[in-house]
Amino acid sequence: MSQDKLENQLIDKTIQQRNDLLEAAKQKAAKSLSNAEAEKLRIEELNNKAIENVIGSELRAVHDRIVGGAQLQGRKVLMEARAEVIENVFVRTAEEIESIVNSPEYNGYLIKLV
Repeated sequence: MSQDKLENQLIDKTIQQRNDLLEAAKQKAAKSLSNAEAEKLRIEELNNKAIENVIGSELRAVHDRIVGGAQLQGRKVLMEARAEVIENVFVRTAEEIESIVNSPEYNGYLIKLV
């Protein structure tokens, strides 16, 4: 019986060691999982910041393109308006000169000028 008792003690000791190893493995796995989750969160945060930077720079580029295009269009419209006003001034001036030249008083003006 003492041999049975030794065998039982050996089996109990082996089971206890196995349980201790399993418990240590579970703790190590839980710690690894916790570290992995923390690393995942850190990487996600870095990725989000990188994405925000890329999107922000793209948005700035699009904004600059839109604003630049609008400013260019505004300058073009302004230049066209100025050209139209100048053309109207020349047309009116030519009409005024033509009306003066064709008027009967034109000869009187020329004589006074001379």
